[in-house]
Amino acid sequence: MREKSYRSFKKIKEVTQTILVDNNSNQKMVSTDFLKVVSLEKNSGSANGYYLGLKSAVKNNPDFVWMLDDDNLPSENALEKLLNDYEKMEVKAAFCSYRLDRKELKEAGGQRYIPNSFLVLV
Repeated sequence: MREKSYRSFKKIKEVTQTILVDNNSNQKMVSTDFLKVVSLEKNSGSANGYYLGLKSAVKNNPDFVWMLDDDNLPSENALEKLLNDYEKMEVKAAFCSYRLDRKELKEAGGQRYIPNSFLVLV
C-alpha cells in the first residue's frame, strides 16, 4: 500500500514533497527529492507519527499540509476538490476528508455523512 500511495502522490501536480513517517515498519523506503522518510526505532502510534510528520513539514514553511494515514489512498481529484473549496471560503480553515469506505463511522452515529463534502474545523 505504501508504494502505491507514493506513486499516486507523485502524479498530483500540487504535491511538491511527501513526508513519510516510518513507525518501525518492515517495509523500508529511502528518501529522495520528493520523499523525505522519518524513520522511528519503535512504533509510537499514529498520533506521534502525525506530530512528527507535521513537525517536519512546517520546517519548509508550506502553504498547505495534507495528512494521511498509511491505509489512505485518495482519489486522483481529492486534493483539487479540497483546494477549490478552500479558495471559496471567506474564513480560511482546516479541512478533513471523509473516506467513503468507512461506513462504520456513520452507522455508529459518530460522524454525519454528506457525499462529496468536507468537515471544516475552525
